[in-house]
Amino acid sequence: MKTPSSPAAVPARPALVVIGSAAAAAPRARPDHAALLKALPGATRVLHIGPDDPALAAAYRDRHPGCTWHGADDASAGHDLIVLSAGWLGQGDPATLLQALHERCTPNGQLFVEIDNHAQFAMLQRWVEADLTDADGGPLAQPQLRYASPASLYKLLLDTGWAPTLAGETAAPAANPAFAAAAVALAESVGVPAATARRQLGTGRLIVQAQRCFDACTAAPEPARFSVVVPTTRETQLRLNVEHSPGLREVDALNDRAAGPALRKHGQAHRCARSLLFCASMRSRASRQSSSLHERSS
Repeated sequence: MKTPSSPAAVPARPALVVIGSAAAAAPRARPDHAALLKALPGATRVLHIGPDDPALAAAYRDRHPGCTWHGADDASAGHDLIVLSAGWLGQGDPATLLQALHERCTPNGQLFVEIDNHAQFAMLQRWVEADLTDADGGPLAQPQLRYASPASLYKLLLDTGWAPTLAGETAAPAANPAFAAAAVALAESVGVPAATARRQLGTGRLIVQAQRCFDACTAAPEPARFSVVVPTTRETQLRLNVEHSPGLREVDALNDRAAGPALRKHGQAHRCARSLLFCASMRSRASRQSSSLHERSS
């Protein structure tokens, strides 16, 4: 009779446990570039930057026979169309890339940027649920996520010398109606109009056309002497769009947030060796006027 302590009575422990399925993983779906192809104009020399996609190149050649399609490894200049397809944010530093494209584009060339908007209802819901876990290929794991929204993309293009115009867009997946209504109300509470919130949060993919803003500067560098008055209504607008403006940093501008002191210094602006940036918050001024009216009425 065997006892429980005998070796034969105790089952051997497995050395390896495998949990899974014998089925192979499904291949990743090919990106849909229908909106991009619809927006792209005909061109002679096309430079494509983004994940390699032979189907996109073939579809464009079918629409525009006779063009030459070049990949990102082509270092030549003279391209009259540059296409940045979805996924291009992972190709390196976006600002450095966009600035370098000026040298590879013809004077009247066009830039088309395709980007997935991650400032949409589904992403906002993730933050509200306080669970940012994501797969390796998920939106939260994407590099340079801070540029993946309409406002941040437009600012990036302007900061790098490209004037953007919306050329196309696709709708985001439908959101839960109750959550969408709450999200729009939340946006209104911080000063974003309801129509703007619905449009931005409901956009899935953007197609933006851009053209070069400036020609190469040939003049000798010298201190820029001018004054800039920027009325703003939101603190974040002032902080992100004005105080961090590459153009204003380039001329070594001084920043004066206070409206009163800035206006008093206005006579000294053109005598300074550095530029003066005058910023006044319209909201704070309006709140002061409201308080003054309240005091007089009471």
